[in-house]
Amino acid sequence: MQPKVSIIISAYNSGFYIKPTIQSCLDQNYDNYNILILDDNSHDNTVDIIKEFNDEKIILFEWEINRGPYRWLNFLMQQTDADYIVIQDHDDIFHPDKLKETVNFLENNKDHIACGNDTFVFFEWQEQWYIYTADKWKHVMHTSLVFRNIWLRYRDKQDFYLEDLFFQKNILAKHGKIGNIPISLNLHLIKQWNKNLSAKWNTLTCSSVSKFFSLYWFNLYGIKVFATIVLKSLFPGAYKQRKISLIDHTYWIIKTDQAIPNNYIARLVVWVKK
Repeated sequence: MQPKVSIIISAYNSGFYIKPTIQSCLDQNYDNYNILILDDNSHDNTVDIIKEFNDEKIILFEWEINRGPYRWLNFLMQQTDADYIVIQDHDDIFHPDKLKETVNFLENNKDHIACGNDTFVFFEWQEQWYIYTADKWKHVMHTSLVFRNIWLRYRDKQDFYLEDLFFQKNILAKHGKIGNIPISLNLHLIKQWNKNLSAKWNTLTCSSVSKFFSLYWFNLYGIKVFATIVLKSLFPGAYKQRKISLIDHTYWIIKTDQAIPNNYIARLVVWVKK
């Protein structure tokens, strides 16, 4: 019997994107899974779109207080008895083999607590594709993360700065290795004008500097990443045009000249652009 999988999604004002996101979850070449979605007090039509699917695999929770994604991801993890938990952003797209490939990897690598995979990234303002792959410290793209359900949780804090990296490095990695599958099984959208939550990475405050070096330490790689954040903070316009970057966060970026990287993803990207 296939291991049970739960895809968890914290959604907020994602009416423009969430339909193809959910459709990509339902189109998996895998049977034993469900999709847990919590709406974080959206003010658009996010909930209406989710309910339109009327699929038994989807379990929807609605909340009247906006508390941010990580507290609600913890809540969703408490609602499942699945063997594996899969993180999905409310505006990303899965390849149909996403669950099959990642579960197979973890089933065959028992010393790994988690894995991710290479990810196609689409920058809205450039209309350019990139590929993100794991960096030398083995931090995977968080939106590609799949991990064993052994009751691990994010920190219950409202400060989201580097929370994804903290969860991988200081929580997951204590229980095993984190692998990366060198196949692009996700599409991650970088919204125009840095509207993603991860844009907080580029803010330069005493608190963010302290948290950054608590995770990266004072080594050459960490200094390079920090220098990039400084440049992005000082010259945000240049960053939006992708003109400055010593290295991008915890990932190596490979530019691809493929207009559309995958026929399935292409179909859903067109859907997003409608």
